[in-house]
Amino acid sequence: MNTAELLFLGTGAADWAYIPADDVKYDTNKKIRRLSTVLISGKYLIDCSPFSFEYAKFLGVDLSAITDIFLTHSHNDHLNRESLLGFANASSSKIKFHCHKDAVGRIPLEDSEKELIDVIPFDTFEEITSDDIMAVAMPANHIVENSPEQAVHYWFRIFKKEFFYGCDGAWLLSRTWEFLMKKKLDLVIFDGTCGDYEDDYRLGTHNTIPMIRMMVKAFIKHKIITDNSKVMLNHLARTLHLGITETEELLAKDGFLMAYDSMKFKI
Repeated sequence: MNTAELLFLGTGAADWAYIPADDVKYDTNKKIRRLSTVLISGKYLIDCSPFSFEYAKFLGVDLSAITDIFLTHSHNDHLNRESLLGFANASSSKIKFHCHKDAVGRIPLEDSEKELIDVIPFDTFEEITSDDIMAVAMPANHIVENSPEQAVHYWFRIFKKEFFYGCDGAWLLSRTWEFLMKKKLDLVIFDGTCGDYEDDYRLGTHNTIPMIRMMVKAFIKHKIITDNSKVMLNHLARTLHLGITETEELLAKDGFLMAYDSMKFKI
C-alpha cells in the first residue's frame, strides 16, 4: 500500500470497556469505541490495545503485512499482551516493537516469544526508521505510574506525508513544541480525552476541547499547519463527552474531525 492511510482500530480512552459486550463487539456504526490503536498504511501499528487484534481480523486486515508496532506508553489500555502476541503470530515477519528505553521492562516476553518480537528501545528525539516510515518520539505530558518510562507522542513521515500523533497527553511540553515548530504537518491527531469544558482536573494529563482550540491557533500562527492540514481528535472518553454523533457535530463547528472505530483516513 503505497499511500498514507490510517485505519482506526480503536478510538476510546480507558473508561471504555476493554472487551466490548457481545451485542456491540463488532459494531461499525459509531455505537461504541474500543481502546486506542491505529494502523498506518497496512503495516505499522500505533499501540496494541485490548481487542485490537480481534477487531483487525473482523475488518479483514491483512495481518501478515504488519511489521512494526510503535508504543506510546505501557498503560493497559495501550499495551495488551494478548493483542501483541496475536499480531506477532499473524505477521509474516518478526515484529519490530518500538518503545521508550525505560518501557522495556514492562513488556514481559518468554524466550519463545522473543523469536516473534524484536523489542527496539529508543530515547526521545531519536530518529526511528523502518522500511518506508520515519518516526521521532517526543515526550508527552502524561505519567506512567511507578515507572521511569517516558510516555511519548510521535511525528511520522510516510510517502512524503507528515503527521503528529499525540494520545495520551495534555498540552505539549516545551521540547516537543520546539521540534514541531520546524515541521509542516498534513495531519494533527490530538488527545481528545475530555469534553468541551475548562474545569476538569484531568487537564493536567489530558486535553479538553478548549485546550485543543488554543493549540490549533498556535499551530496556525507558527505555520506548523496550513489551510490544507487536518486536525483530528482521538482517544475520547466515554464519560466526558456527548454521544459519538453529537461530538462529531460539535467538533465540525471548529473544523475538527472526530476519529471513530473502523474509520479510514487518507492523508
